Amino acid sequence: MRSNISHLTATVSLCVALAVSACAQSGRSSRTITSGVLGLGFLRAHQSFSSSHTSAPIAATSNVHNFTTADFPGASGSLVFDRSIATGIVLGIFVYGTGGTNSFTQKGSRYASLTVPGANATEAVGINSTGQIVGGYLDASNVEHGFLDTAGTFSNIDVPGATSTIAAEINNNGDVVGDFDDALGGHGFLDIAGNFTTLDFPGATFTEGLGINLSDQVVGDYSDSSGHSHGYLYVGGTYTPIDFPLASDTLAIGINDSGAISGAFTDAGGVQHGFTYAGGRFDQIDVPGANGTLITRIKNQGQLAGAYTDALTESHGIIAPR
Repeated sequence: MRSNISHLTATVSLCVALAVSACAQSGRSSRTITSGVLGLGFLRAHQSFSSSHTSAPIAATSNVHNFTTADFPGASGSLVFDRSIATGIVLGIFVYGTGGTNSFTQKGSRYASLTVPGANATEAVGINSTGQIVGGYLDASNVEHGFLDTAGTFSNIDVPGATSTIAAEINNNGDVVGDFDDALGGHGFLDIAGNFTTLDFPGATFTEGLGINLSDQVVGDYSDSSGHSHGYLYVGGTYTPIDFPLASDTLAIGINDSGAISGAFTDAGGVQHGFTYAGGRFDQIDVPGANGTLITRIKNQGQLAGAYTDALTESHGIIAPR
């Protein structure tokens, strides 16, 4: 079972981000706010992971994208987790130095911070076409809850019987996917109009839901008995594993309405790459000159969101194309 609040700098960050194998090595012992919703600990956890891997910076692949950075002003690290094409809002997280993780929205040239009222920490990670935002926060007692933000009105998303809940993505019908902890461990969930379905990949030691499309197809990741991470697709009760060829670990993070999937994987040399998967074909995605690349979301017209780490191990949010 994961320890949700104990590691404010740790694992899910890289589990859903660059250090996929770091999560596997750690046994996925935590998925926490302030550095961990869905791999958001990326902003700091990747620094220690990167220092243990001396691979040369990755080169651009044949699948070239015109990336634009989205960095919160003055932040020491930023990550774009989602974007709403209809509203023009980019959604991400950022950190100042060694401080906690904060959330931001960007529209045009304007950045604004986003915080759940009264929360000790907030991580906003999913947005739909109407501008509804979901994520996770720590309350005054450091209990972890999912949240829904509808035009500035906040409500909790808590799986019944859970000790902690995080909402990861919301589709245009208002259906939500995420993960939760209970006495038995960590599980994914699908919430349709308040009716919760638990997601447990068969034989997995841990499962989480990360992305959902209009047809309620869900993607996420799970851990096997050896501690390695794998992506999966869930459709109507059926699970299908998703593993980038020859990767040591894979995470499926986003899915659009056509079924195209985005994510991240670690290769045999310990280097992290982004990917998309559509029509039975994997495409590796690397920001030129980066030490690692993460693709969090793929939108309906192929627009991407994510992050990369530069040669100084600083993280930057990215979108492509505008």
